[in-house]
Amino acid sequence: MRAGYASLDITPKTPIDLAGNSVGRQGKSVLDPLSVRALVCEDKAGRRAAILNFDLIWVPEELVDRLRDSARAQGVPSDSLLVSCTHTHSAPEINQRLQYGPKVAADYAAEVERQAAEAMRVAAADLAEVEIAEAQASAPDLVINRRLSVLDVDALRLGRLRRQVANRPNAKGESDDRIAMLWLTWPQPRRSVVIATFGCHPTFLSEEVVSAEYCGRIAGLLSRQAGHAVGVVFLQGFSGDARPRILAQRPFRLWPPRALAEGVFDRALFVRHPGAEAMAKFAERMAERMAAAARNTLPTTRLEAVERRAVLPLRDGALSSGPELRVQRVSLSARHHILALNGEIFSGYANWLRAQWPDHHLLPAGCCNGMVGYVVTDRALQEGGYEPVRSLSTFGLAAPFAQGIEAAVRQTLLSAMPASAGQLDRHRFIGNHGRDSL
Repeated sequence: MRAGYASLDITPKTPIDLAGNSVGRQGKSVLDPLSVRALVCEDKAGRRAAILNFDLIWVPEELVDRLRDSARAQGVPSDSLLVSCTHTHSAPEINQRLQYGPKVAADYAAEVERQAAEAMRVAAADLAEVEIAEAQASAPDLVINRRLSVLDVDALRLGRLRRQVANRPNAKGESDDRIAMLWLTWPQPRRSVVIATFGCHPTFLSEEVVSAEYCGRIAGLLSRQAGHAVGVVFLQGFSGDARPRILAQRPFRLWPPRALAEGVFDRALFVRHPGAEAMAKFAERMAERMAAAARNTLPTTRLEAVERRAVLPLRDGALSSGPELRVQRVSLSARHHILALNGEIFSGYANWLRAQWPDHHLLPAGCCNGMVGYVVTDRALQEGGYEPVRSLSTFGLAAPFAQGIEAAVRQTLLSAMPASAGQLDRHRFIGNHGRDSL
């Protein structure tokens, strides 16, 4: 396998509106630079695939399509380009289709696109032989489910017992605590790039600063530990219902009555915005796990890229059809697969995927190739809460997703996997359409 890598700056001029935590938040200074990274791979048969990785919250589908068109000039088939984001909540918004979001700076969005195309060109012009190794680490102390069913204190004050799902730590809820990695190492001069997935929202900061969050800190930490340059292509995992495990407790008070009720029935909390110091410590712990993980060299490599699509169902009465889920698989061997989806995916899907293919090295990635919103489970739809209901206006959805979304997502994932990879026959799922590349 040959590969080339490039990283170019996309740090904006400040002040600039930021996406993520709240409307009206501006970046007035730069805490960390933002980058776009390009990794182009070519196997012995001349097949190419590439990853573009942005320090942004997400990218619009229209930009993905334009970048895929430009990838052909570098010998990369359109469906073999994976466009991904770290999902940092401290970078500018470049998706003009989202509602109620921050103002999009058109000149900045254009510069991001130019730098992405240039990064691909530089990476494709610098192909050299690499050694590829798999690795994985466990980090249950870093991430936790953020959806907890609690008593509705307001309803309780009115004499009614009712539960609601709140943004609270849920140790019994699903999260994907695996850091899955593919390491690419060039011997001369010695340097490395690691493709890594981890499902944990980058939501440390509330300050008015531009930052790549913990995702952007890891490269420098790994480089210092390795003694040579290490680039990190950080693919945000299936983190739609997960966030950093940084917890607090509501103080117990007898008065007023609401405070008493919250102290009894709704005491566990997140530290809402832990800040830059906590973010740095989080990145250090994550980098230590990544560096210490045992690596196993891939004996053979073969590139393959497949994309499958399916319309996600909306509840009855919606005036328009649901959005299109895009599932892209980029494989580096018969058992090493990146599975990229265009949404904020609930972490249970990652755990389900690994249960289906326990002998395969899977890198599940969300916030890729566009954004349809939170891709939830049937249970989450029943429970309600922010992700399945209150977030709809942000993503322009006409109605919540319908029961059956889980089957639609799973079937599309199954259809994207190689026929020999699992027990089920992918040809049963004829409702999905897509294209194979390479």
